Amino acid sequence: MIGFLFLLLIHSFISENKQKRILLNQTYLFYDTSNFISTVTEKYILDKKRSNIELKIQAPVRNSWFELSATLVNAVTGKEYSLEKGVEYYYGYSGGESWSEGSTKARAYFTRVPAGTYFFQLDAIRESGFNAANMPEFYLTITYDVTNNRNLWWSLFLFLGCILGKYILINQKETARWSNSPYSNYSDE
Repeated sequence: MIGFLFLLLIHSFISENKQKRILLNQTYLFYDTSNFISTVTEKYILDKKRSNIELKIQAPVRNSWFELSATLVNAVTGKEYSLEKGVEYYYGYSGGESWSEGSTKARAYFTRVPAGTYFFQLDAIRESGFNAANMPEFYLTITYDVTNNRNLWWSLFLFLGCILGKYILINQKETARWSNSPYSNYSDE
């Protein structure tokens, strides 16, 4: 319990010191029959020694897909950080039941980005054909220096895994110890 509380305390302390500064919150439109958008953002000054950047993507896809390729470019040194993230959502009706898979939202992260002046090169592509009319735009929010709960969840998972492993080990030893006793509380069945 103390270890669990210690993890939460550390995570809370780290989360409080995050800027959570929104760099970009914009809607991008696909024009007419175009299935590709390429754009460059304005320059942003990132002032922390090392931090992360979160991209929240929302695309109203229906039985289709969308993909965003984002490149973070240091305006002074030219160093690039790249990522690609897809959004796809499919649904239908078969065998008497409705089904769906995927989502219309996604998140992606640039991690350990050093301080400097940066801009984004964004390339977006959507599925061509009859489904293109289903998705005339996509929404993008870019936030600098955000809390990432992934490390907390992995730590808690490993912490609980150790506790569960120890419980199983103790239970097996006690069962073996009492196996020949007529007063055993452990059933052989």
